[in-house]
Amino acid sequence: MYWTYCVEIDINLLALNTIALSDELKNTDKEASLLIENDQKHHIESIDELTTARYSFRFLKIMVTSWIEDVKLKNDRFSDLCMLNIHRWIVSEDNKFYDPYLNKMMTKLMKIVFSRLLKAFKDHGVQIVFANMNKIIINTHKYTL
Repeated sequence: MYWTYCVEIDINLLALNTIALSDELKNTDKEASLLIENDQKHHIESIDELTTARYSFRFLKIMVTSWIEDVKLKNDRFSDLCMLNIHRWIVSEDNKFYDPYLNKMMTKLMKIVFSRLLKAFKDHGVQIVFANMNKIIINTHKYTL
């Protein structure tokens, strides 16, 4: 039992944020850089898988960037709906958009972003009570809001 305020945070659009932050990830995280950049010297699993995933990711990033701009500038509902469903399209084998290598790459990148988020909470002095890729519960150690 916690005697101070706990906050539950739903993690929505982690895949979308991962794609949007991929340039920052590439510049600050070595593993993410190896996944995203086209450096033929490094092998993570198979160069064929990685090359395919990088190619798909490049087009996915262009598509997501255009959706973000459409929502910002035109308040486009279709682009907003696409952004809300991007993760489902990446992971569901029933979708024509499905690429198993892109799914694997996105999962790794999302884990990197998620661990950075948890680290940021810890750096701000909160205790992580529960965390998974969908929800985080933190203890603020505060008695009032």
